[in-house]
Amino acid sequence: RHVPQTAVKNLEKAVRLGLDAPGQRAIAHQFLSQYYLDTGQGQVAVQHLDEAIAAVSALAETNQNLLHRAQLYHLRSLAHQRQQQHGQARQDADQALALAQTAGDEKAITFYQREIEMLHGPNGRR
Repeated sequence: RHVPQTAVKNLEKAVRLGLDAPGQRAIAHQFLSQYYLDTGQGQVAVQHLDEAIAAVSALAETNQNLLHRAQLYHLRSLAHQRQQQHGQARQDADQALALAQTAGDEKAITFYQREIEMLHGPNGRR
């Protein structure tokens, strides 16, 4: 999928100027992280995911926010994996699973368990 460069620049500008609501900041950083992940700029993606995780962490701990944080940790795990940072990737994958378990979402739990097995093997040592 192609994201117009002007859209990326406008979103970066909005982030720089400051978005008041943590939910808005989280979504903006998540979109930017996905763009940078898709364009092979893993370290920039990780920085945006760090910001998105911090923003969601400032919100009330509802199941929806727990699952959003799980998704962000999963994305950050993928970014670390692409940069050959396997230890950090595994930590983030485990955190995504733990958040899904806290939320009690069976579908998300199964998804993150499968992702861990796929990335790290059935015994978690790949």
